[in-house]
Amino acid sequence: LSADGHLLASGGTDGMVQLWEASFAKFDRGAKVAEQTRDAGGSPAAPPSRWRPLASLQGHAGPVWGVTVSADGQLVASAGADGTVRLWEPSTGRPVATLQGHTGTVVDMTLSANGHLLASASFDGTVRLWETSTARPVATLQGHVNAVWGVTVSADGQLVASGGTDGMVRLWETG
Repeated sequence: LSADGHLLASGGTDGMVQLWEASFAKFDRGAKVAEQTRDAGGSPAAPPSRWRPLASLQGHAGPVWGVTVSADGQLVASAGADGTVRLWEPSTGRPVATLQGHTGTVVDMTLSANGHLLASASFDGTVRLWETSTARPVATLQGHVNAVWGVTVSADGQLVASGGTDGMVRLWETG
């Protein structure tokens, strides 16, 4: 979900990334849903006509495990079972880059607050750091014994935290 709440990205087992307009709901200061329809169970739901994606992005050769949208909404990143991270320009749906280097499924990735650094986590036991403007690898962080399931970047981009099936949470300095 973009920071302004207007763009939602989702990934599927069909290898597609879908971009959705998410501004159908209006929220008040108490985060209560207003002016929104409800589904059969009484949960908030958008009108059915709004459930058409703005764009369908094809590129992964297998399921998409995760997606993220940059804070400024100008970049979408997707993580796939094909071992790649793909960068997309949401305004056009155009692929920007394919980040290759992992030897296993990429299950998670995150962008730094300024969108310049991407960290990806993989079943290959590594965390990789990428410069988004050039799509070049910055570092490969090794230390987990098995698959790495989660990764996050600190607000200032100076630290990366990762968690894996080895039961360890690791903290890495990026600089």
